[in-house]
Amino acid sequence: MLVHARDDAPELTDLHRFTNEWEKTTSLQLRHGRAEAIDALIEHGRITGGDEEAMIDAAYTEWRADLAAGRASIPVTETHATVTELNARARADRIIDGTVNPTQRTAAARRHRGLRGRSGHHPRERPAAPQRPNLGSATAPAGPSPEFARTGRSASARPGAGSGGGIVLPADYVAEHWDLGYAITAHRARGVTTDTAHAVVTATTTRENFYVSMTRGAHSNHAYVTVDREDAEHAVPHPGDNPNVTARSILYGVLQHIGAELSAHETVAAEQDRWGSIAQLAAEYDTIAQAAQHDRWATLLAASGITAEQIEDVLGSDAYGALSAELRHAEANHHDLDAAAPAAGRRAESGRCR
Repeated sequence: MLVHARDDAPELTDLHRFTNEWEKTTSLQLRHGRAEAIDALIEHGRITGGDEEAMIDAAYTEWRADLAAGRASIPVTETHATVTELNARARADRIIDGTVNPTQRTAAARRHRGLRGRSGHHPRERPAAPQRPNLGSATAPAGPSPEFARTGRSASARPGAGSGGGIVLPADYVAEHWDLGYAITAHRARGVTTDTAHAVVTATTTRENFYVSMTRGAHSNHAYVTVDREDAEHAVPHPGDNPNVTARSILYGVLQHIGAELSAHETVAAEQDRWGSIAQLAAEYDTIAQAAQHDRWATLLAASGITAEQIEDVLGSDAYGALSAELRHAEANHHDLDAAAPAAGRRAESGRCR
């Protein structure tokens, strides 16, 4: 609000996260919703478009490849459902490649999501988790995705290499307030810094979430844009289908999709402007005029020669509001409706109009 209202609000300008100089500039362009950021990302091979399932798979595959190459990386998605899907897939792959011990249980995830934790998993605390229980002199893990294993009635957490010592958490607390942390949503990615990030982007993504998703990786950030395709199972395409939709056009739409909430002061000002606007006053006038002239238009319709039943159908029709407005506009333009209505009825009877 202060930035919008003043021209002297201080802002951070020096960026130190990114390896590539061009990505520093692009990140600021994304923040302000400038379309040239999309062109820069495409030029540097950071944008891929395709069907939703293919894009989720591509993001996951590239994330795994980065991990195999020794890079710190995260996949970022729009929905908790996709996060759960990718976490389950990551868990299964880590069991297959021997990274996770499937015989040693942990409490890394909520059981109702169908995920059972194992030794070697990367958990992540939920944002709404309460204050951690009193742990004495233990030190909390420093990394965002510590590994841990369940031992008896407690869970030991071990942060990443070089991050310091571990911590012992009560198993019930971990089961209630922690999830697997391989994939995360953009909301939970705020503040995270990795080597690379792989974001699944949809047409409903907001500018703010896209900005967060595409600024987590120091070395590279990739967007996998889900492009809607025509439904091949239906003979006639839906009117809203657009076979020419591209990743570029979807991302342009994302930049226009602002999800930031207004402050209380801005909300009050916006509501005052809306209710005092010409559009609002015109709509209120139309509503009042339609109610006030209801009997007049009913009399006019009767003069045209149509039946009482037909008059009731017209007055009860969804199109009556538009008809009422047109009649008012005609009268405002000096047309004699009292003479025109009977004449229209006579023409209808003689077959000269429909």
